[in-house]
Amino acid sequence: MDALLFALLCLIWSTTWSAIRICEQGFSPLWAAALRFVLSALILVAVARKGSGANPRIAWWILPLAGLVNALSYGLIFIAERELTGGTTAVLVATNPFFMLGAAVAFGYERASVRKVVGLLVGFAGVFVMVGAGLSSGRTMVIAMLQVLFAAAVLWPTYTVLMRRAGDSGWKPLQIAARFILWTAVFLVAGAALIEGKPQVVLTGPAVGALLYLALIGTVLAWTLYTHLLSRLSMTVLSTMTFIQPAGALGIDWLLGERAPGHATQLGAALILVGVTLSAVGRQAGRRPAAAPLEAEA
Repeated sequence: MDALLFALLCLIWSTTWSAIRICEQGFSPLWAAALRFVLSALILVAVARKGSGANPRIAWWILPLAGLVNALSYGLIFIAERELTGGTTAVLVATNPFFMLGAAVAFGYERASVRKVVGLLVGFAGVFVMVGAGLSSGRTMVIAMLQVLFAAAVLWPTYTVLMRRAGDSGWKPLQIAARFILWTAVFLVAGAALIEGKPQVVLTGPAVGALLYLALIGTVLAWTLYTHLLSRLSMTVLSTMTFIQPAGALGIDWLLGERAPGHATQLGAALILVGVTLSAVGRQAGRRPAAAPLEAEA
C-alpha cells in the first residue's frame, strides 16, 4: 500500500511544477503561493481533529518553524518559475537527495564509496552546466536556478527534519499536515503583502483551475500523503521521489508547448539525474551502525 501511495505522490508532484506556471498567468507569484496554501489550510484545519497528543514542551515551536521554512521555499520557487519551465524546475529539485547525501558523508553519518563520490561529482557537474547554460539567457535565469537549488539543498531537508521531529513527538500525520500548511499560509500571506502589496488578479479559467488543483490535489492530498509516508518511510527513501518527477514534468512541458531547453541544459539535466541515481540509490545499505542524531531520536 505504501508503494502505491508513494507512486501517487510522485505523480501528483510531477504535475504541480507546470500548474504553477499556469497559475501565474492570473496571479502574481507570492500571492499565487499564498492563496494556494490558504485554501489548503482552510480544508485541512477543518478536517483535522482537535488535540495533538504531543508533548508541547518539545513540539509547539516545530511546526511554525517548519511552516516558515516551507513558505520561504515556495516563495522562491513560485518567483523562479517566472523564468523557468516546470520541467527545468523539477530537474533542479532532483538535486535534493545528493545534497542530503553530501552532508551525511561530510558529517560522518554515512560512508563514502567510489560510486557515491562519482555520483556527487557527476551531479554537481550537471548543476554547473545547467547554471552555465542559464548565463546565456541572462542574469535573471541564473538567479531563478539558484533560488530553486537553495530551496532543494537547504530548505527542503530542514522542514523535512522538523516535520519528522513533530511526528516523533506525538503529532499525527493529518495534524502535522494541517498545522504545517496553516503556518505556511500565514507566512506566505505576510510575505506577499509586504513584498507585492495588494493582490493583482486576472481571473482566467486556466489560472483559477490551476490554483484549485494546486490547493486541493497538490497540497491537501499530496501533503497528507507525504506526512503519512514520512511516518512510514525513512527521509532518505522518501526524498528519492525527486528522481521520478523530472520525467513527468518534462513530458507535461512538451504537451503544453513550453520552450524546449537548449543542448547545454539537456546535458546538465542528464548529468544531474545520473549523479543522483549513482549517489543516492541504495545508499542506506552503506550507513554506519551509529545512526544520525535525529534518526537516533526517532
